[in-house]
Amino acid sequence: MGSNSASASVRSGRRSKRVVDAVREQRDQTVDDRQLEQNETAGGVVVAAESSSVVLADDGGGPSRSNEGGGRPRGGDGGGRGGGRACGGIPGEPGAAATAGLGFIARARGSRSSEGVETMTNKTFVEAINAGLHAEMERDERVLLVGLDVGRYGGLFTATQGIYDRFGSDRVFDTPISEAGFTGASIGLAMEGFRPVVEIQFADFATVAFDQITTIAAKMRFLSGGATNVPMVIRMPFGVNVTEGGYMAGAGPHHSQSPEAWFCHCAGLKVVMPSDPADAKGLLQAAIRDDGPVMYFEQKGMYQRVQGEVPDDDCVVPLGVAAVKRKGTDLTIVATGMMVEQSLLAAEELEADGVSVEVVDPRTLVPLDREGICASVRKTGRAIVAHEAPMTGGFGGEIAATIAEGAFDALKAPVRRVAGFDSPVPATGDLLQLTIPNAARIVDAARGILG
Repeated sequence: MGSNSASASVRSGRRSKRVVDAVREQRDQTVDDRQLEQNETAGGVVVAAESSSVVLADDGGGPSRSNEGGGRPRGGDGGGRGGGRACGGIPGEPGAAATAGLGFIARARGSRSSEGVETMTNKTFVEAINAGLHAEMERDERVLLVGLDVGRYGGLFTATQGIYDRFGSDRVFDTPISEAGFTGASIGLAMEGFRPVVEIQFADFATVAFDQITTIAAKMRFLSGGATNVPMVIRMPFGVNVTEGGYMAGAGPHHSQSPEAWFCHCAGLKVVMPSDPADAKGLLQAAIRDDGPVMYFEQKGMYQRVQGEVPDDDCVVPLGVAAVKRKGTDLTIVATGMMVEQSLLAAEELEADGVSVEVVDPRTLVPLDREGICASVRKTGRAIVAHEAPMTGGFGGEIAATIAEGAFDALKAPVRRVAGFDSPVPATGDLLQLTIPNAARIVDAARGILG
């Protein structure tokens, strides 16, 4: 009872005055930033992204930001697999645009699709998730929202803001602090034909519902011989803010883990991890439409800080298709979540050394686009895998093994991993910066294998 009471006390603190004030301050800052954008574009890096122009946001944070004086990096056209519409969508179409590929570090300036028809709106990462939820709830009345504070409050991170007002209490359910209870109830709803979207407020707390997720949701289709599906999405805010700026930068070891590997190892689950706003919307729409349980990981350090263009209409990104975020010929960096941004920053720095780097974002860890990853490595001959989670047992090991099996003959050097340290996540300061990967560590790894 003492342990349960302590756990409840810790989680109750999420809604303390400090937390609420921090969220509101971050919202206000986002609005202020957008107003400043209209009059100020200095201090950014202009990047080519097919038909759109985007500017690297100079937010004053983050290690190893390069090219601060401007310039146009070569190879940043975001082309490659998973192209088609602005947030991807046509498997195996080389050269097709993943036009939002760099959008998560971008502030867009009025671009449109190459056809001049599809309208785009600049959104933060969390606003793109909100747009995906709105779109799917409008489209399909079976879609429900379930979780802590997802209703009137609009979610701790504002991801469900406005949805309760639009759809009401028949489809949006605020729950007690009982992850096992509301996750189990949502599994029942899914088995009865609904499509619940569950928010685990912090991915760390998925352990409380682990049995429901891995024993029931993941296995029901198998146990029923295909007779019963469990079409549900479990949204998982995870990780830290590597820039140590904005909300939840110093959340400490109980609110900052990256536990995606736990669920990648569980047969029956799909695991999704977007790295930019357009993919955040498109992958969420695809996950909600999927007929099985999907774990949807959202790097919470990206929620308010990261911006980019997002199609106003449907832009479903198929699960299991990687995206080439930057083309290159000398080295492939396969990166997930926030590490995609850090890899792109590393690529810019390496370019000054004459090194051409290709950055590949798997987008979906399960199913994994093994052929897309190996195709890139066969072209470049070298590979680095970057993720925020601890190295030991991290999903980067699976990606490295995939490269060893599918592109071994093309390798000119061993595959290197850049990952979090095998330690609890520190709260703030130098220890946090030391523990979590960044562009500087990726550059060091690249120089190590380039010789």
